[in-house]
Amino acid sequence: MLCFEAFITNAKKSIKKLNIKQGKYNNKEFTMQILKTKNPFWTMWAKIIKKDIYLKAFNMLNLKKEIKINMAEDALLYYPLTILSNEIFYLTQPLYTQHVNSNSITNNINSLEANIQEHKIVLNVLKSIKNKKTPLYFLIIYL
Repeated sequence: MLCFEAFITNAKKSIKKLNIKQGKYNNKEFTMQILKTKNPFWTMWAKIIKKDIYLKAFNMLNLKKEIKINMAEDALLYYPLTILSNEIFYLTQPLYTQHVNSNSITNNINSLEANIQEHKIVLNVLKSIKNKKTPLYFLIIYL
């Protein structure tokens, strides 16, 4: 997996997302680096992932076909992707700018209840990942 710096912009300012030293990490080392930052890094828009690893990670989730998730889907895939990626390369060069849309589903007060329900679905799916590979398990074995 290749991860890189990104900028997040809104109507007022542009901020840098992460500050991790450029280099090659194994999944344990990368997780430790992420835990030291003050911002989570589960977004897909700052990563390049091999298709076969992405599909394996997606299949680890065992999602039912009727489940539709618009919120926290990045967090849902983050843990399986990290588990499956033996090598993670991190570039400090910002290769992407994410613009925060004040009218998006994540910022809409009318969608709050649906967003909360989707977060609950994501948490439940993460808890049920095969072979005890839940986020809590993943963090415990690497700490």
